[in-house]
Amino acid sequence: MQAVAILDLDGTITRNDTYVSFLLSVLQVFPVRSFRASWLPLAVLLHRLGWRNNTWLKRKFLASICGGLQPAQLDPIIARFVTRIVANDLRPGALAAIAWHREQGHRLVLASASLDFYVRPLARSLGIEEVVCTEVEWMNGRLSSKLKNGNCYGEQKLKLVKILLDGARGGAYFYGYSDHHTDIPLLDWVDEGIAVNPEPRLAVVSQSKGYRVVDWEM
Repeated sequence: MQAVAILDLDGTITRNDTYVSFLLSVLQVFPVRSFRASWLPLAVLLHRLGWRNNTWLKRKFLASICGGLQPAQLDPIIARFVTRIVANDLRPGALAAIAWHREQGHRLVLASASLDFYVRPLARSLGIEEVVCTEVEWMNGRLSSKLKNGNCYGEQKLKLVKILLDGARGGAYFYGYSDHHTDIPLLDWVDEGIAVNPEPRLAVVSQSKGYRVVDWEM
């Protein structure tokens, strides 16, 4: 039977949130954009109060910090960022799990809510060619805050995974790895849901749903 391993990125393969880390990398190169980002704490507050959703917040951060940049400006930042993440921020257990699945001949899919222009090169550095993530739109050669396929988050992530794996569900065994409760739809859909260093809400849900819990820092 064919097997497919679907792995979340932020907090699962990596220890930290790559989106925030990437945005900080952009601000290091373009510090003047900090003025454009000065209102973002208010945006975070609106989100936490439930007045704005995750997609709105993601787009506001993208527009304020990266909006209008060209590929030539972003590419060097992306290259340095990927190198740094691979060198310093990968969980050891993630590398071991990816290697094990590869040795077994399993299909590897990276499924992330983070942005395609840095997630895809990061996936390639891990030897993962199939990626589901949030895709951004470019307008007149410049980065916009529009998202092509919506925010690859929660139910939308599962929808995009299903599209990628079109027809494979009936004849394969699926593993799903995540650290966060927003991936419960994915973990419920796969044959074997695995909670990786789960945050508190997922840790509680894992007990009732029977997800396997693993520590990828060991």
